[in-house]
Amino acid sequence: MNNILILGERGAGKSTLIANLLKLNRLPVGGFLTRRDAAGPDGFHEVRIYPADGMPFKEDNLVGRCDSRIHDVNLDVFNGLGARLIRETPPGGLIVMDEIGFMESEAQEFTNAVLEALDGPVPVLAAVKNRVDVPFIKLVLSRNDSTVYWLDENCREALHDELVPLILKWNMLKIS
Repeated sequence: MNNILILGERGAGKSTLIANLLKLNRLPVGGFLTRRDAAGPDGFHEVRIYPADGMPFKEDNLVGRCDSRIHDVNLDVFNGLGARLIRETPPGGLIVMDEIGFMESEAQEFTNAVLEALDGPVPVLAAVKNRVDVPFIKLVLSRNDSTVYWLDENCREALHDELVPLILKWNMLKIS
């Protein structure tokens, strides 16, 4: 079963596409969602991860702060919470990773969890930042067990329509 990796630039609609596809999903969901807050007075955006299943939690989820050039990454949150959210996906479920990017590329436990998930029996639906200059992202995109789909403003609807049958097929394979 091929994993689905959605590649695109920032603002292309990767997270929106995943959210729309998840509306069709009937499988238990694991993994994580990433959200970037508005820039503060210092020009930095805080980036946080959340459980993809929407369940509340009270852990430190700040994975980093960034502006256009500087990144302050909290590897402990990636290696702890991030890796656990991926690994605790229920059997027969769907792993969501929104998004795989450059900030976590040095978080060894997290990157191992991502690669293990892509190797495993549970399908993965992931957004991937278009940073093929980052070795970890290049490794993720070069896998034979995953299909990479390019997303930009010109193909949003067409890609949604192309992926809907795949999500519905995953539902049928796991539920029946």
